[in-house]
Amino acid sequence: MARLNAAVRRTTGIALLVAASCSAPSASRDGGDVGPCTFASCTAECAAAGLQYGSCAGGRCNCASGDGDVTEFAGDARQEDSLDADAGGEDADVAPCEIRAPDETRPGAEPGVSCLRVSPLDLERSLLSFAGDGPTVAFKGGESPTAGATYFPLWVYDRPSHCIRMVEDATDGEVVSDGPPLGGCYYPSVDGDRVVYMVDIRPAPWVIGTVSITQLRLADLRTGERRTLVGTRSTFEDYGLEGGVMDFISLDYPWVAWSDVREANDWAWYPYAFNIETGEERNLGIDPTTGERWYTVEVDLLGTTVVFAPDFVDYYPEGGGCTHTDIASVDLLTGVRTRLTSDIWKQRAPTITPDWIIYFDFRNDAPCGDDLPGLYGLERATGEQVRLASLRYAGRGRLRPDATGDWVVYEDYRGPTDFPG
Repeated sequence: MARLNAAVRRTTGIALLVAASCSAPSASRDGGDVGPCTFASCTAECAAAGLQYGSCAGGRCNCASGDGDVTEFAGDARQEDSLDADAGGEDADVAPCEIRAPDETRPGAEPGVSCLRVSPLDLERSLLSFAGDGPTVAFKGGESPTAGATYFPLWVYDRPSHCIRMVEDATDGEVVSDGPPLGGCYYPSVDGDRVVYMVDIRPAPWVIGTVSITQLRLADLRTGERRTLVGTRSTFEDYGLEGGVMDFISLDYPWVAWSDVREANDWAWYPYAFNIETGEERNLGIDPTTGERWYTVEVDLLGTTVVFAPDFVDYYPEGGGCTHTDIASVDLLTGVRTRLTSDIWKQRAPTITPDWIIYFDFRNDAPCGDDLPGLYGLERATGEQVRLASLRYAGRGRLRPDATGDWVVYEDYRGPTDFPG
């Protein structure tokens, strides 16, 4: 059996887990040495000056005003010119460094683990979705008011250079109303130098009869080229239907898979796939032979295999119907659809590696219940299902497990104060 390890993910903002960290001496506001900059010491120092904690970027305490402006002090070890040089040399076709990452470390929940904060304070407003691959982390953050409109840009953080650059701010989308639009970049997925994400443009306010534009876009981080892969239009007809969505995006070039909601499909959630090289788009939720429909919310992709958790109605306690989800897959080369689990309990939020499919399983709950999850792995070679961890509460939020190689990270609420309000 292939080895698989598990680690807990507790996510607030953007953090990278590193094995060890060290901090340089911090400079006080009057320039004196006061020892290492820590979250606690910098918070106290900023409070004494009537300001808020900003970061420990460069080993120095940086304070922020109430409106989010950060005061940085002289003497930071990294300069802008050296940052640009680290970004890849003369052959790198990238924009100058726009924002310097805080690179502030804090102790993690376990001994020997520390968290590296890479998002500055002014981008943490509206911080929502993020993804990483190798040295690159892409995330939505901050707001970009433009002529009365509000846009939520997509940014990338480069670990070698410590730079954060804007990919786009969604201001070039189609105008959808006479009023100021609300637009943003959401749910990125990174594969090498490429990032795929959703751009959503809709009117503000969002009222019956107005139109939203939802696009799946690809950006080449090396060249700066951007193009739209898929675009849909949805008319707001009912307050229960909030426009199109392209969520749980997963890129493994040349394929990208995602969960799609659009008016043309009567607002149903379907798994989709798109081949970037050929331009082929597929609705994976409809069997081309039988017409059977599999609806889903969570999707993941590895190579040419897409996994998701479609809804099934095949358990009837005491004569009543009960909808639950199982794990299924589609082979993009052959078109074969396979139902991998089949029982009376829910399985949700699958992620795939070469050897495993990992997911939340609610077999310890009542049939169709979703309050007592476990983290399970299905070994692809044998079909054997293995319990990896017992969780107190998970699976209701947007965070699914994520895995690569022998490790999986996941969301777990362990303490009495960890439950979401």
